[in-house]
Amino acid sequence: MKRAKQIWVGKDLRVNDRGHFELTGDSGMERIVVELDSTITLDVPPDSRESVLLEMHGRIQGAARRKHAAGEAYPVHPPGDLPHSLIALTNLDLLDA
Repeated sequence: MKRAKQIWVGKDLRVNDRGHFELTGDSGMERIVVELDSTITLDVPPDSRESVLLEMHGRIQGAARRKHAAGEAYPVHPPGDLPHSLIALTNLDLLDA
């Protein structure tokens, strides 16, 4: 059985055009963008959200790896950017992480 490449998610948070935090990463073969739904930090004050998400990096990476392995990474091609795959995470995805 061929082993799939494992994805690695960086720690550089940015806010996308929809107002969601996102992290970028790769599998060695493709670029990955992990979009974090606002439900993840619903009860966190706005000025603390970035630090809370960075503290959760291990759980975020684990959830992104599970969704990627399950085929839940969707190809996207934003204007002016290289094609990549998008993995969207909600607070429910992080419960098992």
